[in-house]
Amino acid sequence: EVLDDSSVTARLADTKAAGETRALQNFMMMMSNDPDRAYYGIKHVERASEGMAIETLLVSDSLFRSKNVERKKRYVRLVDGVRDNGGDVKIFSSLHVSGE
Repeated sequence: EVLDDSSVTARLADTKAAGETRALQNFMMMMSNDPDRAYYGIKHVERASEGMAIETLLVSDSLFRSKNVERKKRYVRLVDGVRDNGGDVKIFSSLHVSGE
C-alpha cells in the first residue's frame, strides 16, 4: 500500500537520484585529485575490471537498451564482472540529469 502512494514513490526516486548524484560527484573529485584511479571509456573500464580494480562502476541505463545485442551483452558482462569481484554498480537513470 505504501508504494501505491505517489508521494512515497517520488521520495524514493529522489533518494535514488541523490545517490546517483553523490556517486557522480565522487567520480569527478577522483578525476581531479587522483586521476590514475578514475577510468572511463569501455576499453579502459573493461581492462580495469579484468584487473579487479573497480570499486564503483557508474553506467547509464540507456546502454542496456541498445538495439545492438552484442553491445548490450558487453555491458551486462562488465556489470556482472564488477559485482562478482565485490565492486558496487550504480546504474544511472537516463531520465535524470545524472544519467545523461
